[in-house]
Amino acid sequence: MELVKKKATTQSNLDNLNAGKTTMGTLFKNSGDAGTLANTVEATEREIVQMSQLKDLVTIYLGEKIIPTFKREKLELYGSVTQQFHVLEINNASQVANFWSSLLQNPMIKQSSNE
Repeated sequence: MELVKKKATTQSNLDNLNAGKTTMGTLFKNSGDAGTLANTVEATEREIVQMSQLKDLVTIYLGEKIIPTFKREKLELYGSVTQQFHVLEINNASQVANFWSSLLQNPMIKQSSNE
């Protein structure tokens, strides 16, 4: 976006310079600077094309390499966390069952339930 803005500003300055208009961008420039401005416009256009190509390459790379790896790693982590959670829940359930079993084995509880 900044490159497009830079190109538009430079092109506007070049057009104003060629038309003989004086603006803040062309205040200290003369007609001899038109070539420099034209070169800047061309260089900026090339840079815009190169940045667009780079963006496309990065998008392809992310889509083919990085995102699938990230997704796989996150799914593995989720599976591991879920498995650990299940183990903890099974241990908790076992401890609760042992507690109630030991409570029911208490002679006072047995006696009160028989009455």
